[in-house]
Amino acid sequence: MSASNPTPRNQIPAVSDLVGQIALQIGARTLLPLNLANTIRVQGSSVTVPDTQLKLKIAVHHVADHGSFAAGSGPQAVTVTIYPFPAGLTSTEATRDSASTLIPDAEAEAWLRVLIGDDLADYAYHLHTNVQPRRDRTPVHRHQKIFASLIDRRGRNILAPDNFRWQRLSHTSQQLPRKLEPSTHNTQLIRLLAESGPFTDAELVRDLRTNPDGTWRIQLTGEDLDQLTPVARDAVEHAYQLFRIRGAIDTRLCPERLIATPHDVQLHFKWTRNPNTFAITTNLPQTEADLRSPATTPAAWASYQALFWMEELGTGWVRWAQRTRTNDVIHLGRRHEPARDGYSPGGRLRPRVDNQGLVSIPHGENLAMNATTKFRADQLIAWHHELDIRDKPYALAAHAVIAWTDTPGVASLNILDALPTTPTRSIRRAAFHAIHDAADAGARLITTTLTAPVLAELGFATDTDGQRVLDVLTMP
Repeated sequence: MSASNPTPRNQIPAVSDLVGQIALQIGARTLLPLNLANTIRVQGSSVTVPDTQLKLKIAVHHVADHGSFAAGSGPQAVTVTIYPFPAGLTSTEATRDSASTLIPDAEAEAWLRVLIGDDLADYAYHLHTNVQPRRDRTPVHRHQKIFASLIDRRGRNILAPDNFRWQRLSHTSQQLPRKLEPSTHNTQLIRLLAESGPFTDAELVRDLRTNPDGTWRIQLTGEDLDQLTPVARDAVEHAYQLFRIRGAIDTRLCPERLIATPHDVQLHFKWTRNPNTFAITTNLPQTEADLRSPATTPAAWASYQALFWMEELGTGWVRWAQRTRTNDVIHLGRRHEPARDGYSPGGRLRPRVDNQGLVSIPHGENLAMNATTKFRADQLIAWHHELDIRDKPYALAAHAVIAWTDTPGVASLNILDALPTTPTRSIRRAAFHAIHDAADAGARLITTTLTAPVLAELGFATDTDGQRVLDVLTMP
């Protein structure tokens, strides 16, 4: 289908004039990006190109792995994608490459400003669409318009760092996007752009574990790659390049070393803020005969391995694996089979925070719940519970509470209660999850005054002061 004739550039109204026309068409809108849980879809009619409909999509993406941001900023990208298409097409046909109607950039920006407001749109970038995507992708709409504005975890507008990987936002090119001109009344942003340009300096906030381009620093060690078979060598090289990309396996994983041997490859990594180093191993394909669907090439093998590890780690592999500590590295093996004894992890309990910023946790011997301990909300690390699921309604069988002490890096297991009938396995599991939550939060030492027998099995030892202590760097 042929494209409609766009309005000549010298006849396109100003963005501000188009905003008024669009607002009359779809009405005023107030978008709160932090509350946007699902994609928003809007339809309308072009105000500059006759017989042209528009399909618009607004979404929010977590982008901490896309570039260098200040620690804890929790950056997100609000993207607005506009698909212009000839009137009369179905919604599905509208997003196909053949629906190639073009609308002016000025109108696209006007729609953006109506949908997300001037404050957020002032920080927006107009991305370059990748009109010739890789063969393994479905064709993209040739004339789609994609905009992205960045916010932090509190919803404050921010500029993108100069090492932001734009191609990770939909079908976009890594070519630097065009920064939209801010509204004339936004003098603060106008001044900032004049002084510093459209991007922030990534070097000012870059994680030292990353390269200047934002990828992870990984040591490639082990066997000389020339000693590997051609297929194995290619597989290692593709894995190395892929695993450098932040979030390629899991956003919580920081790879440190890739060790190649003739028959396997081992990845050493950090997990969240846990001070321990973990390792996972997989066999290398040796010949093309070892490359089976869906991993039919060394590159596909690396991608498949990343996806497999992503699923395993995302479902608790670090905790449920058979763990072997060798030379200060915890090697993750097969998963432990869950016990079928009628008791199950209940997960974390989240107590209500009162108006003084405190949480109250009931407890007592044999789960009598006749005592209450208060913690500051920022002091509590985790409150785990175990359930008796043999009959409904499920009943509380055990719980464990761990919190920060006043000493940096030191946590305390304060509560571990259970019913007399609760099996030891279930009590151990409640304590296990609590101490591992503390380790993942960055604790290096865990103390306790409790005397439950399961604590020795979990690695607690009595120090010279008679206190029971668990060194996270030696824990099982």
